Amino acid sequence: MPFIHKSFYFLRHGETDWNKQQRIMGQSDIPLNKNGVLQAKTVAEKIQVLPIDAIVTSPLKRAYATAEIIGNKIRQPVFIENDLQEFCWGVMEGKVKGDCSYKDTPFEPEKWWKQGIVPTGAEAFSEFVSRAVKATNYHLPLYQSILFVAHGGIIMAILAAISKPPQRVDNTALFHFTPPDLGKTSWDVNIIN
Repeated sequence: MPFIHKSFYFLRHGETDWNKQQRIMGQSDIPLNKNGVLQAKTVAEKIQVLPIDAIVTSPLKRAYATAEIIGNKIRQPVFIENDLQEFCWGVMEGKVKGDCSYKDTPFEPEKWWKQGIVPTGAEAFSEFVSRAVKATNYHLPLYQSILFVAHGGIIMAILAAISKPPQRVDNTALFHFTPPDLGKTSWDVNIIN
């Protein structure tokens, strides 16, 4: 499913204790830590200069709190979109990334996704990408300029959908996706902060 031909922003939530501990969060509802709140406040200051007229967020606490801090700062509404939840890792959630494996294969998300490895209780990557694209496309025609606040996995799904290689997605990394010019096929992706 292609994206609607319109630019948009995507922001990863602020830091959580599980981020610091290198734990696989997935859809576990872990809140921001003190540093994550500070990160959200800092990025809210920077976002003030962007022409954002709506914020659409994952319902998970870490994303919603980040979106709420930004929405309060820039005085724009925040809407929840359930399909922007992080990738469901099933039995892998809560495990430390460097110390775990599934069926003797070390935890390497991109490699697992390419090989079709789906841990017990997890979702397939193709379904995850479809979910992310559908949620994004639903909201794009509703507002002039949208900021989506979600998760690193969602941003990687968006990159996969536009045939861009995966990138490291730091907490509060802000991505700007710009559709291709007429006659071209490649989206531009810029990290703003």
